[in-house]
Amino acid sequence: MVKISYTIAQAVAASSFSRSRIYEHIRSGRLESFKDGGRRHIPADSLHKLIAEMRAGQSGARAA
Repeated sequence: MVKISYTIAQAVAASSFSRSRIYEHIRSGRLESFKDGGRRHIPADSLHKLIAEMRAGQSGARAA
């Protein structure tokens, strides 16, 4: 089954970002999140988009 959202711990495991880095991306608005009760979730497409943008930024930095 394909995940459509991750908890913070799952996003950390899936991305290998640290927990604090995940929260930095949320605070900066680069990563969407929502709360369900007391648990914060990150839509999978938002995490994938962030990683794609970071990869694209790296590619642009190499080309310069």
